[in-house]
Amino acid sequence: MTPEARFDELLETARADESVLGLILYGSRAASMFVRDDSDWDVWLIIRVGAFAEYEERYDSEHGEPVEIGTDTVAGLRTHGEPGTSHAWNRYAFRHAKVLVDKLDGEITAIVETKRVLPADAAPAIATDALDGYVNSTYRSLKAHRLGEVIGAHMDAADAASHLLDALFAMRGRVRPWSKYLRWELESEPLAAGAVWQADAFLERLENVLREPSPTAQQQLFRDVEELARSNGQGAIFDTWGTSLPLLRGTEEAN
Repeated sequence: MTPEARFDELLETARADESVLGLILYGSRAASMFVRDDSDWDVWLIIRVGAFAEYEERYDSEHGEPVEIGTDTVAGLRTHGEPGTSHAWNRYAFRHAKVLVDKLDGEITAIVETKRVLPADAAPAIATDALDGYVNSTYRSLKAHRLGEVIGAHMDAADAASHLLDALFAMRGRVRPWSKYLRWELESEPLAAGAVWQADAFLERLENVLREPSPTAQQQLFRDVEELARSNGQGAIFDTWGTSLPLLRGTEEAN
């Protein structure tokens, strides 16, 4: 049986089985992007509480299976990917997810819809924490570069880039995408107005910093990030860096 036929069979089973409340397709197949002949089918089955243990044992598959199946309850689905949980990293799975079976009068669909963005009450704190991480890692990279510690400068620049993406998307209430979807997200909706935030320009700058984290490239990016964050009401995190700001901005060296 081909993976597609196996998925079709699972879909029909889910529709007929009273213990299966929902089926969610996610990943590249749901997004209709980056699909290859050997791309797997990523599926969540939402199971009635009373049948969950049995169905978890029956359906849960290992990573890498042609049809990769996970099981959950409605309560589990509600908490999955929420900020502060161990699986917050997986929230982007909902960005392109398709609810193909929903036997709860739209409840499962509604849950998935809420997870396509960050919770409004959590996004500002996520952005602030990520901005602090970005400033810290950028500072460490600049200091390492000044000491001639090339590997350290590269590693800290990579950490800074990761924190920066968390911050920029959170400032817009958006979920940071998995890396292969980054260009698509930026082209669909730039992070901010202005030429420097358009997809090609921003990705080129990010690539330059990751490839060769020169102080000049990092400081130019830092100045634009600071300006954007301050316009978003999140300038306080920069003020805490006090006498280190000149080094970060590239205006003069700090001690």
